[in-house]
Amino acid sequence: MTTRLAGDATHFLPFDKGCNGGAGNPHDDRAYRTAYLWEEVLARDSLLDVLARFVHLQTEEKRDDQGRKVKAETMIFPRYHQLDAVRLLVQKARCEGVGNNYLIEHSAGSGKSNTIGWLAHRLASLHDAVNERVFDSVIVVTDRVVLDQQLQDTIYQFEHKLGVVQKIDERSRQLAEALENAVPIIITTLQKFPFVSRQLLKIADEQGVEGTVAQKTEVMVEHFHAVTRHKIGGRAKAMVVTGSRLEAVRYKQSFDRYIQKKQYAIKTKQRQSTQDHQAMNAALDPAVTRFTARRKDDAAEAELWRGKVQAFCNLYGFLSQVIPYQDSDLERLYVFLRHLAAKLPRRRSGLAYQFDDEVRLEYYRLQKISEGSIALASGDAPTLDGPTEVGSEAVHEEPMPLSQLIDVVNGRFGTDFNQADQLFFDQIVEAAISDDGLR
Repeated sequence: MTTRLAGDATHFLPFDKGCNGGAGNPHDDRAYRTAYLWEEVLARDSLLDVLARFVHLQTEEKRDDQGRKVKAETMIFPRYHQLDAVRLLVQKARCEGVGNNYLIEHSAGSGKSNTIGWLAHRLASLHDAVNERVFDSVIVVTDRVVLDQQLQDTIYQFEHKLGVVQKIDERSRQLAEALENAVPIIITTLQKFPFVSRQLLKIADEQGVEGTVAQKTEVMVEHFHAVTRHKIGGRAKAMVVTGSRLEAVRYKQSFDRYIQKKQYAIKTKQRQSTQDHQAMNAALDPAVTRFTARRKDDAAEAELWRGKVQAFCNLYGFLSQVIPYQDSDLERLYVFLRHLAAKLPRRRSGLAYQFDDEVRLEYYRLQKISEGSIALASGDAPTLDGPTEVGSEAVHEEPMPLSQLIDVVNGRFGTDFNQADQLFFDQIVEAAISDDGLR
C-alpha cells in the first residue's frame, strides 16, 4: 500500500492480514486471498470512514545533508492491523462500556503511535446508543520519564482544535486539573500520577506482585478507575497505556490463546459457479503454497516436479486433439495443472530481459514487401514421427546487445524504424490536433 507513486522512490508498506504468525494472507476457500481489500476495506462505508477519520497529512521536521531543518509531509493511510485494532476496540467500548481492560501487542515498526492516536481520538468522541459520551477523558500514559515526542506530535496532528489535547509535562497537579476539567485527550507519563512510587509499591505488595515499578504498572492500571472516581467525582475515564517496556508472563499467555483463536470475520457472499475465477484461485493457492515451501527445502526436486507438470500438460494438450479421451479425471487433472503452472513462482534461473526503462514502442509502420504464391513440391510426403520429447527443457539464450536485438526485430517483421518515420507521424498527429481545433 502506498499513498504516493514516485517511481523507484515509491515507499510501500505491507497491507496484509498476516498468516500463521508471519507475512501474507490466510487461505480463503471461497475467493482470492486478497478479497478482503475490496470486500472489507474499500467497501463504500469503510472507505468513507477511512477518509474521514484515518487518512491525514503527517508533518515531520528533519535535517537535510547541510544540517538545515526541513519539513517532510507524508499522507498516512492506515495499515490493515491498525484499522482492524482501532475499529475492534471502538466497537468493544461502544457495546461493553467503561471499566474493561484490553491489550494490544505491537512489534517494532508496526506504527503503534498512529494506532494510539487514532484510538484516542475515536474514544474521545465515542457516543452510545442514546447519544451520550462514553468517556469524559482519554488518558494516554507512557512509562518513559520524558513524554514520547513522536507519540505526542502524532496525537496533536490528528486534531487541530484548541483544548482537545493536553500534555502533562510540568507537575502532578497539572494532571489533576486536566482530569477535573475533563480534557478530551490527556497525554502524560506514568511518573505524573500521585500514587506512583511508594503508594504503587504498597498496592503491588498487597497484591503479591514482585518486580520493579515498571513491572508493577499493571497493578496501577487495575486500580486506576477506583482511584480516579474517588478523586474526581465518578467521571468515566479511558486509559491507553503504551507498554513497550512492560514484560509480563500473563500478557504472553493471553496473546498465545488469542492468536490461536483469532479469526477475521468475512462478509457473506452468494456462492458463484465452479467456473468462477476467484474460486479457481482459491483452489490453486494451497498447492502454490506447498510448492513454494518445497522449493525452499529442495529447489532441485521442486523444479523437477515443475518440469513433469509442464511435460504432462504439453503432451496431453497435444494428444487430446487427436485422441478422444474418455477419462474425466485425467481431463480435470490437466485443467488443474495447466492453471497451477501459470501461478507457480517463476524459475530463479534463466535470462530475463527488462526493457521498460530502455525501450518504448511509440511508432509502428506496416509495409508491403512482396506478393506471390508458394508452390508445394509434388511427390510423397515424408513420414511424421510421434513426439519423443515434450519441450519442458528451459531455453538458455546468450545475452544480446540491445541494438542487435532491435535489428533482429526489424529483420523478422520487415520493419525499418528511423527518425524520419517518427517525424512523419508527429506531423500527422499535430495536423489532426490542429484540424480538431479549427472545427
